[in-house]
Amino acid sequence: MTARYAIRFELADSTILAAHHHLARKADAIASARRAAKDIATSDIVRIWVDDTKTELGVTSFETRGWKNRRESLLKELCQ
Repeated sequence: MTARYAIRFELADSTILAAHHHLARKADAIASARRAAKDIATSDIVRIWVDDTKTELGVTSFETRGWKNRRESLLKELCQ
């Protein structure tokens, strides 16, 4: 069984990094990406992507906790 689904990180400047992890099952890749998005507290990484390496398409993405917190604080600053 080959690893078909890749986990990639998107930085704040819209750069998508090379795949860090490859998984064979789509459900496992999505679950891993969802967990990683909840655990990442830095605002440098804004999204976690799950890509299908055979079709080269994005399956889904999750916004990271750190980026959500940063975005909310920026919005509060703008509203004041």
